[in-house]
Amino acid sequence: MRNLSKFRILLAGVAISAFTTPALAAAAEEDVAANGSSAAPNGDIIVTATRRSETVHNVPMSIAAVSNASIEAQSVKTGQDLARIVPALRISPTSGSLGAAAFGTEVAIRGIASTSGSPTTGIYIDDVPIAVRRLNGAMGGGTAFPQLFDMDRVEVLRGPQGTLYGGSTEGGAIRFITKQPSFSKFSATVRGEVAVQEHGAPNYEAGFSIGGPIAEDKLAFNLTGWIRRDGGYVDHLSRFTGKAIAENTNAADRHYVHAQLAWKPTERATISLSYLYSDTDQKDSDQFWLDVPRLTSLLGPTGATNTYNYGPYKYGPYTTGYNLNIGDQFYTSDSQIKASLWPHRDAMHLPVATFDYDFDGVSVKLVSSYLWVKNETRPNYSMSTPSSRGGTALVGGFNGLPDNSPFVANLPVLDAPAYQYGKIRSWTEELRLSSNNPDSRLTWVIGAYFNRTRIDAYGDQNLNNQDMINAIRFGLSTTTPISFGFSQTSVSQEVQLAAFGEATFKVTDRLRVTAGVRETHNKFDYKLINDGPIFGITTGPVTAINSSVSENSFTPKFGLQYIANDNLNLYANAAKGFRAGGINPTINPICAASLAAAGFAAGAPADVKSDSLWTYEAGAKIRGMGGRARLNASAFYTKWKDVQTNITLTCGSSFNANAAQIVSKGFDLEGSFKVADALTISASLAYTDARYSGTVRSSPTTTLIEDGDRVAYIPKWSGNVSGQFDFKVGSHESYIRADYQFQTDFVQTLGPTTISYGPDMFSLPGTNYVALRAGMKFNNFDVSIFANNLTASTDKLSTSGLANILGRASCQDGAACNVYLRNGPVGTATTYRPRTWGISASYRY
Repeated sequence: MRNLSKFRILLAGVAISAFTTPALAAAAEEDVAANGSSAAPNGDIIVTATRRSETVHNVPMSIAAVSNASIEAQSVKTGQDLARIVPALRISPTSGSLGAAAFGTEVAIRGIASTSGSPTTGIYIDDVPIAVRRLNGAMGGGTAFPQLFDMDRVEVLRGPQGTLYGGSTEGGAIRFITKQPSFSKFSATVRGEVAVQEHGAPNYEAGFSIGGPIAEDKLAFNLTGWIRRDGGYVDHLSRFTGKAIAENTNAADRHYVHAQLAWKPTERATISLSYLYSDTDQKDSDQFWLDVPRLTSLLGPTGATNTYNYGPYKYGPYTTGYNLNIGDQFYTSDSQIKASLWPHRDAMHLPVATFDYDFDGVSVKLVSSYLWVKNETRPNYSMSTPSSRGGTALVGGFNGLPDNSPFVANLPVLDAPAYQYGKIRSWTEELRLSSNNPDSRLTWVIGAYFNRTRIDAYGDQNLNNQDMINAIRFGLSTTTPISFGFSQTSVSQEVQLAAFGEATFKVTDRLRVTAGVRETHNKFDYKLINDGPIFGITTGPVTAINSSVSENSFTPKFGLQYIANDNLNLYANAAKGFRAGGINPTINPICAASLAAAGFAAGAPADVKSDSLWTYEAGAKIRGMGGRARLNASAFYTKWKDVQTNITLTCGSSFNANAAQIVSKGFDLEGSFKVADALTISASLAYTDARYSGTVRSSPTTTLIEDGDRVAYIPKWSGNVSGQFDFKVGSHESYIRADYQFQTDFVQTLGPTTISYGPDMFSLPGTNYVALRAGMKFNNFDVSIFANNLTASTDKLSTSGLANILGRASCQDGAACNVYLRNGPVGTATTYRPRTWGISASYRY
């Protein structure tokens, strides 16, 4: 496998090195959006990453621009699909604190990642931020991505964007740019797709976008609507018979509506109103069970000779065992079992009002928006809740099953339904003034920013846990469930005020100097209320957190750009990024000794401060051979200090502290070469080495982070190679294209000697993905057939245990790591959708 990984890297390197002669040139972003609105005459995509319109070639930073044409040609439907085609970008579903029912996304660029607190990557729809912090409590927060149908383009900005975009852009920013109404040209798009997938149900989608002038040069509109069904492919099997009790459960329905109206009361002024709605209704989790080994349980008190053997059970890709948990002593037929589905739904509403006015030499832009997101998740823990009994003082001695086992023998039924609800409301105002003469020696932008975000969340879980305890401890059974659960309610509000400015001065016609700064004030209020026996609360709710924290952050940027000629652009940047801090829960007084051992004798900090980083980047953008060849290259070094880190105490409590340091370094290459008029090859390659710098301990003998540990879920190498052959069949333009993407191995836990090290889930070997598409054009029609995941890859994208532990975990004997506190033999994983064959047709006018 290691040799295969080296071969993939070599193959991608050879493909790129073939483009790097002096005649070759800039970025793989030569795709032109179908409506042409974001394309320069030479085919470069026009972006607004610097808050002004420029071609990708001229922007002095590392940026990947994915056009509307690329989104369609490479079957990009979700955030995970976007990460598949953009190296150094990772997007994965988040999990609420109650389990693996996903809401929102975790995003990392160049190894700058976080699973709690404020995000490290900014997410924008046009000029509106939609990224939301994750919270301790019932619903972890998170960011819901918009649907991608008929987006004009997606801009992925690598490196901190703290000056123009503010906090939570330490790793970079992703900007989803929507199609804007045209005052002079009418356009229409209609698109449909039908596909069948192996091991699953069919997929289909239909959408339209229509727009143009209502009154030429005065009033314009654009209206988009889209619907998609992703067929399910996960089956729930009975562990007693191996037969399916529910098939294709993880289907998803997605909807998208975007209505826009633009009015020009004068030649200088434009007023735009828009409303965007996007939702996802996921019927079940995409996780599947790994094979279950043989397990042995004692039935009754310690020393009882009556034992029961479970398994082994065969699962694997696309099959799972999340069922209502029926005890083996009570099972008679599969009719007693029901699939424990983990549905999730989120809905986003985004009204936006924009005012633009062009004075002589200065443009003014005011953006007002109100983001409203609602999310609901209904997991069921009937097959994972029993893991809590292993290793506990109350029941551990009466149950011989290994920790993390999902089975019971003594209960007629174990049910653990849960509910999570979150509501996010975010009001944003931004005022910008900018110079509007691109030929001026000094170009600049200044602005003011305001945001207030409130998150209301609720979660509960109820289970007949007392039945389980009685049965295991005393050999009893009961048909009367006894509720034993909890509930959590939280309210948070975050207010951010900022002033910013950035200017570029042309020292000569070819040499430019850029400097920028942003001053941010951030205030965060958080209240968390716990209730229920699991928290030891029997008389009423208890406030676990009720606090406030505020701080100021200063984020400068410096840049140097040398435009040698129209085909060579060299640049270097130094930029600072930050993300806001948060609030810690009160630590129980019984943890005083644990706190002292961890170096917090005075107690855990009441709050966690913001962390920050500096990134130093140098790059080149080259064009050659009359625009037939392009190359972008950049190298970076990032030093991230005071990283917000979870400290787990030996007493079982945990809190966050500014404890860790991370260094991330690497490079990225993107190139395209038109080998002949009919053949274009493009390739990209990214190398990211993100590691902790320095050791963090929670006690003299307990290591949380070891110096040199890799950051989780960040592959060192990732890339893709694509080729498109254009030809004619009769008078019809036709094409065939192939896309191959890969990433090498990545770790999921910290390394040996750390308490979180899990040798059985420590690393995954990497992934491969292949897609093909062939099509023909009939005037304004484009009809294509495609195959996604052509090789039927089941490479694991992640693995975990039913209680977030798979195999051995929690090393107990230091560097030797021969003794572990826990052993979870049953685990879950995620992988790509099965091989899919389909046909799509579009009409553009």
